[in-house]
Amino acid sequence: MRAQPPEYALIRLANGNMEQYDIDKQEELDLGKNVCPATTYANAQAEKKDK
Repeated sequence: MRAQPPEYALIRLANGNMEQYDIDKQEELDLGKNVCPATTYANAQAEKKDK
């Protein structure tokens, strides 16, 4: 299993009401990083094409 992103710790703090973030940081944490398989595959193909 891969390591958890550091943002997960921030999300747990916010969910436990132990930390509060401004609206921009909340949006960033809510949306997260797009790591779906289709995006990963497309990025890998683009990298191959660029070489």
